[in-house]
Amino acid sequence: MAKRNTNRLKKRGVRRREFGGRTWLRHHRYLLRESLGDIIRHPFASALTWLVIAVALALPALLYVTQKNLDQLAGQWQEGAQVSLFLEDRVSVSDGENLSRDLQRRPEVRDAWYLSREDALDEFAAWMDMAPVLSSLDNNPLPATIIVIPVSQTRTDIEILGELLGSLPEVADMQMDIEWVQRLERISEVLQRSLLALSGVLGLTVVLVIGNTMRMATEARRDEIQVIKLVGATQSFVRRPFLYMGVWYGLFGGLVACGLIWASLALLSGPVSALADSYGTALGLRPLTWTEGATLVGVAILLSVISTWLTVSRRLAQIEPNPL
Repeated sequence: MAKRNTNRLKKRGVRRREFGGRTWLRHHRYLLRESLGDIIRHPFASALTWLVIAVALALPALLYVTQKNLDQLAGQWQEGAQVSLFLEDRVSVSDGENLSRDLQRRPEVRDAWYLSREDALDEFAAWMDMAPVLSSLDNNPLPATIIVIPVSQTRTDIEILGELLGSLPEVADMQMDIEWVQRLERISEVLQRSLLALSGVLGLTVVLVIGNTMRMATEARRDEIQVIKLVGATQSFVRRPFLYMGVWYGLFGGLVACGLIWASLALLSGPVSALADSYGTALGLRPLTWTEGATLVGVAILLSVISTWLTVSRRLAQIEPNPL
């Protein structure tokens, strides 16, 4: 008999926990719908808040996309980085060819080839479209050259290899074609620091905008909050619907920011490709990936929830129920 009663009590406890869990879930679903309904009932104010959040998030995100595409361009140009070795006039054609073969066997060299003085003049004439002028010269002013393609395409390794090969006795001078890569790296560094500064400033803007919105929302419900607190509602219970409202603001603001970014890149894609083609480079703008877009939306929600929690907690501490 005692065992049967114990089993009944256990079953009742399970049912109570299930009922409590269902009630908790039903309560949160209700708050989720109600907070969305509150936002929809004020479309103009809500849309304005979303737009401010979207612009504040889109600006640093566009700067990030710009930096990402510059890194892509620098990588493409680094793949074509080369070291030009200008040989002494005393080096014969056979010695120059032997030197280029010796360089090919070095582990840090991907490829190397020899250009005679005549070949160098022909390439220069074709590149500058000055064949008639150069053909009238009595002497060829260009030296024989060895073009070296390094295995490693990092700027530091190319500089080390260039200094090493430039010290060879057959080499009169050396030139590394990495100036544009260096400039892009400096621009990328400037963009990185600008991104950090702009993200901090505009992130604070999002926090302030959401904070002001929630301050007005709590003030509009002041009487309701006083009644709820009068019947014994806890601080977290009163704060919960505002937190859900903050989630909605962050979600829609982040989605609008992603839309602004993709629309901006779509407008710029054609002109940027045409500009890259004019420099003989194939460059397609890389938009935000789905992971990066989801991260942006997540950051918007996080900032919105943090701002909501801080603002509403402060306001609730100031609102006291009126005694009956």
